[in-house]
Amino acid sequence: MADIQAVWDQIVSTATIKRNHGRLFCLGPNVGRISFASQQMRALNLIWALKKANHIKANDRVAIVGAGISGVTAAFAVRAMGCSVKLIERGEQPLYKQRSTTHRHVHPSINWWPTAELSPTTSLPFLNWHLGQCNMVMELLEKEWKKLRAESGSFVEFYPNENAFEIASKPADDGRLVLKTDKQEIDGLDAVIVACGFGDEVGIEKHKAKSYWRADELENERSEPNGPSRFVVSGTGDGGLIDALRIAYEFSFGKLAFRIAETVSGTDLALRLSDIEARSEQPSQADYYALAKDIDNDDEFGAVYGAVKKLLNETLRKGRTRYVILVDRNKPNPFARGPAPIHRLLVAYAMWHGIIDFVTGEVKVGDDEISVDTEIFKRSATALIVRHGAKPFHDTDLIKPHEWTVLESNQKLSIDYSYKQAWGNEPYPVPSSWNCPVLNPQEFTKAIQKLAKDTFREIGSNGHITTRADKFLVYFHDIEYRPQHLFGRDVIYQSEGDVETVYALV
Repeated sequence: MADIQAVWDQIVSTATIKRNHGRLFCLGPNVGRISFASQQMRALNLIWALKKANHIKANDRVAIVGAGISGVTAAFAVRAMGCSVKLIERGEQPLYKQRSTTHRHVHPSINWWPTAELSPTTSLPFLNWHLGQCNMVMELLEKEWKKLRAESGSFVEFYPNENAFEIASKPADDGRLVLKTDKQEIDGLDAVIVACGFGDEVGIEKHKAKSYWRADELENERSEPNGPSRFVVSGTGDGGLIDALRIAYEFSFGKLAFRIAETVSGTDLALRLSDIEARSEQPSQADYYALAKDIDNDDEFGAVYGAVKKLLNETLRKGRTRYVILVDRNKPNPFARGPAPIHRLLVAYAMWHGIIDFVTGEVKVGDDEISVDTEIFKRSATALIVRHGAKPFHDTDLIKPHEWTVLESNQKLSIDYSYKQAWGNEPYPVPSSWNCPVLNPQEFTKAIQKLAKDTFREIGSNGHITTRADKFLVYFHDIEYRPQHLFGRDVIYQSEGDVETVYALV
C-alpha cells in the first residue's frame, strides 16, 4: 500500500499548481516521448491519482480545459469516478486538431518500441484504438465521446468556442473555484484540470511553420519532376525525423516504420536497438551507422537483416545525394534521445546511403536564399520544413510562465507514468456498464471484437477472428505479423481445426 500511495502522491504533487487552494492541476507540459497513447495514459494516471489522494470525490464538479485527446480521456476518467464534467474547448469540436489529418498514420506503441512490447492496439480501460490513419482514429474516439455524452446527460457538458482565461477561488464557497471564459463564469468547481497541451508551432523569421497535423503536399512536391532539388528540415524531434523520412523514402504515411518494427520485433536487431537505448544517454552516430552497415551486410547477419534491407532498398529514393538536410542548432547528430528508435534507425540508413545529411547550425531565411549554417541555397529550389515543436500553453493566466517552468521540471520526476499505468494490477474504477476489461473480461472482449478485426485489416493480414472467454482466437491463412495481444487480450493462432464460430475479416 505504501508503494502505491507514493506513486499517486508523486503524480499529484508534480501536476499541482501551487495556488487556488490546491484545486488546480495541469496535464502538461509533456515530458518524455509524446504520442496519443502516452497522452491518454498521463490523463488516466492523473485522474486515478487525484481520486486516490481524495482531491476529487464522487459527485464533485470538475472542469477540464482543452478537448484534445488528453482532455477527452480525462473527461471519461473523471466521469468514471462519479463526478460531473464540464469540458471547455476553444474550437468547435473535441479532437479538432487531428480531425483532418489524412497524411499521417498513428501507432499506439511505436514510439516506445523496442524497450516496450510492439502492440498495434492500446490496452486501456476505455477509449481504445488501433494503428491506422490519424483522422480515422479520431473518428473512432469521437464516437465513444458522443456515446458518453448521450449516456451521461447533464453530468457531462461540453462548451465549444470558449476561451478560458482565468481561475479564481471563492473562500466563501469552501475554496471552490470559478473558471472564467470569454462567455461566462462557471462556479462551484471542486477541481480544474488544464489539458491544453500546446499552441501554435514555432516558426523561423520569414517562414511560418505549418501545423504538423495539417495536411500538406510534401509527397507531391518530392515527386514532381520540377520540384525542389533539396529539402531542408529544421528540427530533429520526432516531427522533424518523420518528415525527413517522408521525403527520403516511400514512407506510406508512417506504415513503413510500422512494418520494419513488425519485421524486427523479437530479433537480434531489436535487441541491439534496445541495448543502444539502455547504455547511452546520448546515442552516437556510430551506434546507428553500425546497424545500417550490418543491414547492408545481410549475408553475414542473417535473414532478418536481409528482410529489412529489402524493404528499405525498395522504398529508399536512391541517387539523391544530400536530398534532405536535417538541421539542429545544438545536437551533434540526430540520434539523441527523444525520437523513436525506429525513426532514428531509418534516418541512419538514409544517411549511410548519402540521401540524408545532418548539419549542426541554424537556418535563416532571406528574400531569395536559405542559409544553413555557412551554406546558402536558392529559396526557389529549396523546400523548408520547420519542426521546432509548438509553443507551450501559457499565453493566458490559467498557467503562468513561471508555473509552467516548475511543472516541466517537476514532471520529469514522474516521467515513467507518462506512458506506463500507475494503478498496477488493481482494476481502474470504471462503471460496470462500460465493459471494463478487468471487471467484465468476457463482455469487454466481445465488445472489442470488431476493433480486433479492423486491426488485422490494418496490418494487412488475411484471416478470421472470434472470441473465446477473454481471448481472441485467430484462424489464419497468411498472417506474417502475429501480435500476441490485442487490447490487452491474449491472441491464440490456429492454422486449422476447432473453431466454434468463424468471422471473416474481409
